[in-house]
Amino acid sequence: MLTIKDYKNVVSVYEYDGNGKFFHKVNKGKGRKGERAGSLGNRGYRVLHLNKKTYLDHRVVFFIHNGFLPEIIDHINNDPLDNRIENLRACSQEENCWNAMLSKSNNSGFKGVGWHSGSKKWRARLKTRGEEIHIGMFDDLNDAVKAVRQKREYLHGNFCNHGVKV
Repeated sequence: MLTIKDYKNVVSVYEYDGNGKFFHKVNKGKGRKGERAGSLGNRGYRVLHLNKKTYLDHRVVFFIHNGFLPEIIDHINNDPLDNRIENLRACSQEENCWNAMLSKSNNSGFKGVGWHSGSKKWRARLKTRGEEIHIGMFDDLNDAVKAVRQKREYLHGNFCNHGVKV
């Protein structure tokens, strides 16, 4: 588990440009002074390495600007490489899921809408506060999309995402 002391150490070793990027302060190992520090991690996030520990860039940026580390940090525009502070916010696990993109397994092309073969209708539903909310069954896909979007905007507020990049 990384501590506040660990993050303070990272901040002292790397140069932060104020725009979500880190650079080497001195020549060390493969890193040369002034070069971009870190690399792309296996989950699509940029990472920094120091003393055999790995730090997610967006967590370091959030710490620099806020002085604390929440459990979850959301990339508002869903771009895991955009670590500008204005694109980062503390959130709950549920809020982070609300801001998720369209699932690859979605068969309608619209978040919260799927074909219900038993009724031969489009089903609109979403999850909030740990429960699934059934919005309705619709003959027309566009009606189902409109209904689920309205409900999502009402329930999810600032974390509302209709399945597209912001």
